[in-house]
Amino acid sequence: MSSFTVVTPAGHRASVGVKPNMTLRSVRDEVCQSFNRRGRGVPLDPAAHTLQQANARTPLDLNVTVRLSGLANHAKLELVPCGAGGGDIDAPVTVALQPDGGQRIIHKFAASTSLWAVLEECERRAGVAGCVGGFLA
Repeated sequence: MSSFTVVTPAGHRASVGVKPNMTLRSVRDEVCQSFNRRGRGVPLDPAAHTLQQANARTPLDLNVTVRLSGLANHAKLELVPCGAGGGDIDAPVTVALQPDGGQRIIHKFAASTSLWAVLEECERRAGVAGCVGGFLA
């Protein structure tokens, strides 16, 4: 059976048995539950933590299955607070749209902005009423 070794923020290690169709979110939740059951220190809130590969310093996509994650068997992962490893919902993202007219519209939005709000802002900037520069018909 495949497994990952996850290091918690307190330095404790947890070995988690994984199946190919298990999501990394399930791995994170299982580590937090295991840590909380043992009663070691402050309980870990799964929603406030994410996983990253040891020494990689970039958060992993928790929606991906183990099979598609590219992680090797017995990989060493770290459980880190979301703020330390990314995942900030109000982080700015840059969106670039190019309507049929050829001009390119580039604008920064908060990551929590809905797609509809992005399209409305681009419509306002392009000055095209009724459709978003040829995106909506």
